[in-house]
Amino acid sequence: MELHSNLDSLFYPKKIAVIGATNKENKVGRIIFERVIPSGAELFPVHPKETEILGYKAYNKIEDLPENIDIAIV
Repeated sequence: MELHSNLDSLFYPKKIAVIGATNKENKVGRIIFERVIPSGAELFPVHPKETEILGYKAYNKIEDLPENIDIAIV
């Protein structure tokens, strides 16, 4: 039972950072970010030059995130 609860954040993440998310269409970071939006998780795009990505506040680096995340997608 304990093992299952430890894996919940991996298989059912509530907070996801997408490192390399971008506003540029047809870029991998944009495609991945668009695909995780329907997950219902709280999303944190990370990009060194963007301030907002698809309506989500963007962070320059992962250390700038306001809270802990469950997973990061690179």
